[in-house]
Amino acid sequence: MFSSTPSAEPIVSKLILEKIVDRVADRSRKIPAPKYFIPKGMFATKAEAVAGFKKLRVSIDEFIQTTELPLKLIGFPHQIFGVLNGVDWLVFMAGHCERHRLQMEEFKPDLADV
Repeated sequence: MFSSTPSAEPIVSKLILEKIVDRVADRSRKIPAPKYFIPKGMFATKAEAVAGFKKLRVSIDEFIQTTELPLKLIGFPHQIFGVLNGVDWLVFMAGHCERHRLQMEEFKPDLADV
């Protein structure tokens, strides 16, 4: 069971930070997204999707710059990597963006005639 109170000791994940991005971005293993993360078609155009992504990135950057949360003392489980602390989750997000960028590169040739 997880507590809403930060840990007294830093939460150390099984992965070192440098490996999190590599493991998350690795497209050799296909991992189905949990149901609640499957896209819901909220963007009608590519421009809307890009604007939505940029807006979210700004809010994440702002969070990183201003948070006073003890990120290394807060942990939450990942379905594959186990418990990650707050810093690990921020690094995970970067790797996840890279994973989707690589995914889009895979589909580009199929879209050339569209």
